[in-house]
Amino acid sequence: MSDFADIAAEREQELREDALADFRRRYCPDDVNAPDNLVPCTCMDCDEPIPEGRRLALPGIATCVPCQKRRENDQKNRERR
Repeated sequence: MSDFADIAAEREQELREDALADFRRRYCPDDVNAPDNLVPCTCMDCDEPIPEGRRLALPGIATCVPCQKRRENDQKNRERR
């Protein structure tokens, strides 16, 4: 029978593996122009690919153009209230 420590350790391992899988899915380690060779490949909002030109022009960008526009519009709407 497992005790609480074993159950917690197993859950921690599951969460770590999920986080690493998400990291590998979202980042392009082969982009040599990126700081530390890591840039997001997919938009953090919609999971669509971020075009290479956008990634190169804006190092560290985490959203595609449509999602960034939506974020900016949402921010403007909040400021107007």
